[in-house]
Amino acid sequence: MLTINEQDNQVAEYLESIGVSYGTRYLGAVKNDDWNADKWAITFKTGKHMEPFEFNTGLGHRIKPLANRRALSAKDRAALKKLRDVVKQKDVALIANGDQWNPEFAVVPTQASVLYCLLSDASAGEQLFADFCADFGYDEDSRKAFGIYEACQKIALQLRHLFTGEQMEKLRELLEDY
Repeated sequence: MLTINEQDNQVAEYLESIGVSYGTRYLGAVKNDDWNADKWAITFKTGKHMEPFEFNTGLGHRIKPLANRRALSAKDRAALKKLRDVVKQKDVALIANGDQWNPEFAVVPTQASVLYCLLSDASAGEQLFADFCADFGYDEDSRKAFGIYEACQKIALQLRHLFTGEQMEKLRELLEDY
C-alpha cells in the first residue's frame, strides 16, 4: 500500500542515529498557481532546536482505495478498515472529500522525500542570484525570481541550524539518485 524504498529507510535510520525527529501535520488541499496539492507542516527537531517547513505533495500521491461506488463486499470493508488503521498510525491523512465508504487519503511524505527537496532548494539558494536565474530560467529583474531565491536561501539557513556540514553531506550521499 505505502511504498517505502531502501533510501527512505536509510535516511530515517540515519536521522534517528543523530537524534533528529520528524513531525508532520496535514494542512489541507491548496492550489499553487495551476497546481493542486496537499499541504503539510513539516518539522525536524534536534535537541531543543526545531525548524518548521511547509511542503506540498501532488494529488497523485493520494490513495483512493475504492475507485467506484459499488456496494462494498466484506473483503472491501476489511481493506477499508486496514486503511483507517493506517490513518491512526499517521502514515496517511484522511481527506474530507469522498463519502464514508470511499474516502481519499493523503500519504504523509517520507523524511527522505522532504529532505531531498529541501537539500535541492538549499543548493539553489547557495548560488549567486545570477547563477540561480541562469540555471532555472528566471529573469534577473524578476521580483518573483528573487522571492524564490530568498526562500531557497532561508531553507539553506534552516538546514544549517539543524545539521552540521558533515551530516548534510551524509544526507546528500544517502539521497543520491533518489
